[in-house]
Amino acid sequence: MNRSTSVRRVWRFIEWRQLPHGLLHTAVGWIWMISGGIWLWLLVNILSIQEGHHHHHMVTQVNGFFPQVSHWILMLIAMMFPLLMVQINHVAFASPRFRRYQSVMLFLSGYSGLWLVFATVFWGAQAAANALGIDHGIYPIIGVSCFVLAALLVWSKNHPIVMASCNATKSLSIQGWRANMDCLLYGLKTAQNCIRSCGLPMLALMLTGHDFMLMFLVTLALWYERYCLPHLSKQMSVWWGLLAGITIATTLL
Repeated sequence: MNRSTSVRRVWRFIEWRQLPHGLLHTAVGWIWMISGGIWLWLLVNILSIQEGHHHHHMVTQVNGFFPQVSHWILMLIAMMFPLLMVQINHVAFASPRFRRYQSVMLFLSGYSGLWLVFATVFWGAQAAANALGIDHGIYPIIGVSCFVLAALLVWSKNHPIVMASCNATKSLSIQGWRANMDCLLYGLKTAQNCIRSCGLPMLALMLTGHDFMLMFLVTLALWYERYCLPHLSKQMSVWWGLLAGITIATTLL
C-alpha cells in the first residue's frame, strides 16, 4: 500500500467529508466527541488515583457489579464506538431525518447489549474462579495468551472474511416497529462481527485489570487495523505480538 492510498484511508477514517455542517450536526461527530471526552476523563481519573496511592501501573480498580457495568460501557464507547463510522453513517442516512438519531441510538443499544453479555459471561467465569480459589496471578498470563492467539489468528484463512464483515451493512425499514427492530438487530449483528474480530484483545484487557496504557495501545491497534490496513494484511500479528510483550513487561515483571 503506497503513501497516497494510506492517506486516503486515514481521510476516510476521520470522516471529515461526512461533517459538512460541523461536528454537532452529525451522529458521527457526537460519537467522536463523546469518545474523546471519556478518554480524557479516564486519564484524569487514573492520574488522580496514581497521585493519591503512588501506583506504578495505570490500572483502573473497579469493584462491585454496577461499577463494573458502568466502567465497561465507558470503555466500550471510548474504544469501540469510533470503529462504527461506516455503520453509523449507514443507519443515519438510511433513516428519515426526523428519526435519524433514534435509529442510531437503537443500533448502538443492540451493539452495546451483546458486548455487555460478553462481559457478563466473563464476570461470571471470574466469580466462579474466585469461588474455586484460583490464584489471580494467572489472569495476566491468560491475557498474554489472548494477544498471542490474536496474532496467530491473523494468519488464518478466515481472518480477511471476519474483517470484511466488520463493515457489513444491511437494508433497513424506514418507519414503524420494523425500523426499530431492524436497527436493533443490525446493532446485534455488528457486535457479533466485532466480537469475532476484537474479542480476544478486549478479553486480554479485562484479564490484565484494564491497564490504561494497554487499553490505549489496543485502541490504536484496532483503529489502525479497521481504517488503515487492507483485509489481507498480516501486520496485526506484529501489533498483537508486541502487545503481548508489553503485557508481560507491565504486569508480570
